[in-house]
Order: sequence, then structure tokens, then C-alpha cells
Amino acid sequence: MAVKRECGFLLLELVVALAVLLVVVVPMLALLGMAAEAQGRARRHTAAAFLARETMETVRSRGYHRAESVAAEQLTRGGEFLRTVDVSAVAPRVTGLKKVVVRVSWQERKNWHQVELVTYLAGGETMGRRGLR
Repeated sequence: MAVKRECGFLLLELVVALAVLLVVVVPMLALLGMAAEAQGRARRHTAAAFLARETMETVRSRGYHRAESVAAEQLTRGGEFLRTVDVSAVAPRVTGLKKVVVRVSWQERKNWHQVELVTYLAGGETMGRRGLR
């Protein structure tokens, strides 16, 4: 009976299998890292949008006469976001209408990103029961 001698083939097969595995696994790990980074960016953008909406509702709930500009202040999560609120007249000749702009900014990898919401408030002396005159 003849006996096959396969000396060294097991080690060579193992090295080839590990090389193939590394070629497949390393790009997958890089892909997981990019996915985690994208999730973090989406989480910050969503948090900024919610903060902007909350701020806008706070300004709107104050009403026309008490809506005022707010200086920039650090908010939430260790000062990660910068919030500004600007309230201004739409035009010098148009009374009874104010423009409210809420901006929430944050820094990501040396770049600044922002979410901006704009609305208008009607009221003032010219506002009556029938609306803006």
C-alpha cells in the first residue's frame, strides 16, 4: 500500500487562508469605522435640529411683544452646540411683522456646521382681530 506524504502543505494552506481572510476582514473593519463616524454626524445633526425647534418654540411662545434677540450661549452636552436667536423687523416700513432666525452651530473636524430655522411673527399695534392691516 502506498502512503501519501503531504509534508508542508498544511502550513502553506493555512498561510493562504489567513491572507485571504485578511484581504476580506480589513476593508470590513474600515467600513465599520466609517459607519460609526456617519452615525455620530447624524446624531449631532438631529440633536441640533431638535434644539433649534425647541428654541424656536420658546421664542414663539413669548409672543410678538416679548420676542427678542438672545446672545449666543453654549447649550447641552458639555457646550457642544452654539445657539443664536435673531429677531428683527422684516422691513422698516412694515410694522407688525418680525423675522425670527434660530441658528444652532457645532464644530466637527475643524469645520463648522449649522441648522437654521426661520419664521415670522405677526402682531404689534397694527394687528387686530381681523389680522394684519
